[in-house]
Amino acid sequence: MYEQVDPVITTGNEVRSLAVQSFHQQNLFLAGQSIETVAAADREISCLILGLSSSGIQKIKAEIQKFQEKLMEIAGSEKNVERVYHCNFQFFPTSEPINEKP
Repeated sequence: MYEQVDPVITTGNEVRSLAVQSFHQQNLFLAGQSIETVAAADREISCLILGLSSSGIQKIKAEIQKFQEKLMEIAGSEKNVERVYHCNFQFFPTSEPINEKP
């Protein structure tokens, strides 16, 4: 059995190694399983599909990173931990670049 010894564990903002890529893939698998195995009251799974410019993409990435920092701050200040949660963020394109009409 594993025991979490640090209140916050993070891989950072960008995938840098094969080990971290594998870790992210395993977490995505666990997230998918949780839809069927974890009560809705104990999880939060949602989706947004957004049309964005290059500038908007960078703004959203910055906001996700700020939100992650806030979550790490909250977890780092916890005194009476009851459960360990995974919090995954996925933000990726699902279309080819949209070319402007001439």
